[in-house]
Amino acid sequence: MQASWHPISVSSSAQRSRSAPGLVAAQGVPAFSKVVVFGDSLSDNGNIQHVVEDKFVFISFPSLTFNYAAGRFTNSSLTLPPSRSYSGTWHEQLAETFLGLPAATNSLGGGRNYAFGGATTIPGASERTVISNPEPFLGGDLHDHDR
Repeated sequence: MQASWHPISVSSSAQRSRSAPGLVAAQGVPAFSKVVVFGDSLSDNGNIQHVVEDKFVFISFPSLTFNYAAGRFTNSSLTLPPSRSYSGTWHEQLAETFLGLPAATNSLGGGRNYAFGGATTIPGASERTVISNPEPFLGGDLHDHDR
């Protein structure tokens, strides 16, 4: 079945489309001035590292020792194998590459990234973190379910 168009609807939609570019141009493209991040290990670019270093002065986690990229839980150009296309977390890539903004640095270092590795969205307060309860984050849960 072939679609048919009524001349009045075509001409009225054509009329609306002629006036739309002026409206879009007058409004302009919204500009972002900063990136603020909330999340878990996929977005954490140093908060957990700050917590661990404050608690266990001698250890740096995540770190290159564990094949993590400088305080991040995700790969970048500092890991093996290195990422050649992009480096940093998703929000660092978004801010720098696509928005032309500086990346949000970790909040414990004074930045606007409030993401912490191990963060959850369960109701209430919880002390469950990669520091106090590392087993689920190290594959313990998967091992238990395989039995």
